Amino acid sequence: MNTSNLELLSIPTFTIVLLTLSLAACGGAPQQAKTDGMSAGSGSSVKAAPKPPPVKKEAREYFAMGVKAFNPRGKEHDYSEAIGHFEDAIDEDASFGAAYFNIGVIYEEQGDVKAAEKWYRLSAEKGPGFGDGITNIGRLRYEQGKKNEAMSMYQE
Repeated sequence: MNTSNLELLSIPTFTIVLLTLSLAACGGAPQQAKTDGMSAGSGSSVKAAPKPPPVKKEAREYFAMGVKAFNPRGKEHDYSEAIGHFEDAIDEDASFGAAYFNIGVIYEEQGDVKAAEKWYRLSAEKGPGFGDGITNIGRLRYEQGKKNEAMSMYQE
């Protein structure tokens, strides 16, 4: 498997399709702009999100094994093996936001929304500049009919 790309797992029924982040996303992809709550047109300064640190080689290798276990060609998903590999990636590089995120996707696919939210939140907390987990928590809250909570997640 080409480890120059990081694949974020997705669940087919979701609006989010398989996302691919190049390793540059872990070290220099275009940054999401954050504001201090005012619109850019109102004279506020717009600051770029912090640049994520590069991901360690060993962590990338475990990550690739996790993606392969989750997306085996012509076979059933091996969730426990995939989670094990993503956890190994985290052990090698605790700031690897995509590994936390993918564990969240696995738990969500298994119907454990509480565990999914935990791992999504960790992806944003531990992975500098990695906000996809917060986006997924917002989507989950929206799907649960908690629209106000969803909106607050998107504003974080």
